[in-house]
Amino acid sequence: GTRFRNLGDTAAALAKADRTLQAYYQVPYLAHAAMEPLNATARFEAGRLQLYTGTQSPILARWRAAQIAQLDMDQVQLEVPYLGGGFGRRLETDIVEQVTHLALKMPGPPVHLMWTREQDLQHEVYRPAAVARMRAALAKPSAGTAGDAGPQGLALSALHIKVVAPSLSEGTTKRLFPGPWNDAMPVLPDKSQIEGAHDLPYAIPQQTVEQVLCPSVLPVGYWRSVGHSYNAFFTECFIDEVAQALARDPLTLREQWLQHRPRHRAVLQAAAQAAGWGRPMPAGRARGLALHESFGSICAQVAEGSL
Repeated sequence: GTRFRNLGDTAAALAKADRTLQAYYQVPYLAHAAMEPLNATARFEAGRLQLYTGTQSPILARWRAAQIAQLDMDQVQLEVPYLGGGFGRRLETDIVEQVTHLALKMPGPPVHLMWTREQDLQHEVYRPAAVARMRAALAKPSAGTAGDAGPQGLALSALHIKVVAPSLSEGTTKRLFPGPWNDAMPVLPDKSQIEGAHDLPYAIPQQTVEQVLCPSVLPVGYWRSVGHSYNAFFTECFIDEVAQALARDPLTLREQWLQHRPRHRAVLQAAAQAAGWGRPMPAGRARGLALHESFGSICAQVAEGSL
């Protein structure tokens, strides 16, 4: 795989730790399932093509249609109505390509194409399935540990994250820009797949974050927050497992690791205060909290559930 972050000597810290913690997490393929199934309208007449479709990439849609119709781009007119949900799915051009082929076969009248809900789900460009292996080294506090020791006299000294998933960028690029030159391109490291794991805000002095790209039998593409959508789940769940192993309060532990990140700390504390964190819970109920930064936005959430 590819190492995206390497602070300190994580391997040595794991080897000499007083205790190690390991967990695996996995997420499935997911469909965008926008409220409005894919659809488009096209009209080809007098050497010009008119398109009406919801798209997140108007220039790319016009370019692909012009390629298929063998027209210059200024001969393709595109009207973009409000989207019935995009989330990355409408970056793709498959519906535009299909309706363009149909309009070329039937010049003159407008041609409207709408996928059924079943077709929309079956022929998706899915959020990748992913697996993460998380490992933590717990040791007696020293210069190489994060935060104070818990009741067991241990603190976190190192964190190792490895995420295995298909490359989002590779799949999208080969679909949208087909050609022999693209097929010959090697699979390169993909920041989209590992984002949200290689850039944690926590002051953990020793960290190793690795990416492994694997092929996918299904088409994969961008989905809402891309890699953040699963890496936030992986990392924050494991931070809670570390807190439990150290017998530390999950909020207090995160606050210690965010001393140098006042904005993150403030967001986390605001969510915890609004949810009444620390108040005794009724029997059979519990709370959990999480913090994550994605595309410049810092988000915190507290969830309460029944056991």
